[in-house]
Amino acid sequence: MSSLMQGLGSLKTSQGRYTPSGSGDQSTSESAGFFSSIADGAASLANSARTRVENFSLTGNSDPNNIQNQPEWFGLTTFQRWAGGIGFGLMAVFCLMMSLMSLPFIVITPSKFATSFSMGNLMIILAISLLNGPRSHFYHLISKERRIFSAFYLSSVFLTLYCSIFVT
Repeated sequence: MSSLMQGLGSLKTSQGRYTPSGSGDQSTSESAGFFSSIADGAASLANSARTRVENFSLTGNSDPNNIQNQPEWFGLTTFQRWAGGIGFGLMAVFCLMMSLMSLPFIVITPSKFATSFSMGNLMIILAISLLNGPRSHFYHLISKERRIFSAFYLSSVFLTLYCSIFVT
């Protein structure tokens, strides 16, 4: 039993060293100090986590006047953004399935395949844009690495839609 007391004596608490009382129990003031230090530590951790979340910026810039830090969602709640993104995603799946079903008839009516496939691609872009944020998605599309690809891709999709709807 004395080796247990010596082992406990080497432990530190917030009030200093553990000193056993005559009955072998810790006094109430030291007990309250130990648990209050745990509560203080948890409150400090929660406050620091909250300030980190409040100051979080995907762009790494904390300037509130920066255009990229302005409200992104045009007043939409998180539920509305997810519902819209899932809705556009489901419409994209529907359009792509319609294009897959019209694939055997591509020799007879290629415009049906082209229209439904291009609309499916546009719905995917809109779903991603709604989930990521229209402004940030736009800046992502026109970034230096993706500018040429985005221009070719979007122009080919719109030209395909124009030709399949209006020209034929």
